[in-house]
Amino acid sequence: MRFPCALWAPKSFLCRSIAVAAGAVLLVGLSASPANAKKKPPPTYSVFAGYQYPSASVTSETATVVLPKVSCKKKQASNPDINADVQLNATDSENDNTNWSEVFFACETGARNKVIGYYTPFLFIDGSQQSTGSLTVHAGDTVVLTVSCGGAGSTVSLDDVTSSTSASASSSTPSSCTGGLVGQYGGSDGIPKLGNVAWSGVNINGSSLGSLSPTSSSYYVGKGDGILMVGSLTDGGTAFTNTYSK
Repeated sequence: MRFPCALWAPKSFLCRSIAVAAGAVLLVGLSASPANAKKKPPPTYSVFAGYQYPSASVTSETATVVLPKVSCKKKQASNPDINADVQLNATDSENDNTNWSEVFFACETGARNKVIGYYTPFLFIDGSQQSTGSLTVHAGDTVVLTVSCGGAGSTVSLDDVTSSTSASASSSTPSSCTGGLVGQYGGSDGIPKLGNVAWSGVNINGSSLGSLSPTSSSYYVGKGDGILMVGSLTDGGTAFTNTYSK
């Protein structure tokens, strides 16, 4: 036999006891729900998301990346420090410079004042920018970046597999590279909204990135400026994904 408290003795001790018990159960349920769980604190300050191997002797590096889509806001087009890139580099300790292959992306105001994302390929040898010719890259393109160092000189290249176009540069100046990185740098004032960035086929000196026991970091410069969380190494230590969030 049931006694609905709303209709029968709503102020009785029994009904008040039932109400208190039900409220307690409700509070426990709310406190345990994911929506009310304490949020994970942001990562520490860093303008780089990816992996670094500062002590490794580097003769060759290669990495494949799918260029993410960039979503721009009007305010981003007027701030050159809101940007990001994908980059593979090696530190030439012999010449106190860096060799790297990179695709830079940011936002600019185009036709009819529409703010759009743009992508620019870069190649550097011994810290000096090299020509990429007529090479253009776009969101969604699969791009292979390579860097090599050695007594015969240095070579950097960028191969857009999607469009079957490429650019490369070389120097005969002997080089000796110690340390490098693969991942993304972001601006000091934040990054534009990005899709997730998938890296694969990352090999250093012909071996997997993971074999070097690299250190990792995530991009974070402040609340509301965008976060790129570096993912764990997969596929035998040759792949990872940087995940974007606000």
